[in-house]
Amino acid sequence: MAVQVYEDLVELRSAATRHIAAEPGYFAEALGVCHAYTSPGPTMALIRLWRQRLGTSVIVHEVTHAAMGIYRMDWLPEHGGPEDALENEEVLCYLVGDLTRRVVDRLHHYGMYKEQEA
Repeated sequence: MAVQVYEDLVELRSAATRHIAAEPGYFAEALGVCHAYTSPGPTMALIRLWRQRLGTSVIVHEVTHAAMGIYRMDWLPEHGGPEDALENEEVLCYLVGDLTRRVVDRLHHYGMYKEQEA
């Protein structure tokens, strides 16, 4: 997996649009983007993140897209088609991101993470 962090949100959206030759405005609401690849290789996904939104929910959301891409490449036929029980990947990614953010926020609240030294 490769990760690129952008200082400029417009630049992130433009790069993502060019990468998949999408229509202008396709990523107009995106705060992060994952390009999950469909064939095995050294990079299974490219995640683009905006420096101003590096919170847990955005990162986990995009990582879930990457995981789904890997899952689609690596599923076992005896388990049924990889999409049989998943109608909307975006809903799953938002759910996983939000739940993870809530857990991490609570762990921070209760001091479970040590502050990193400068």
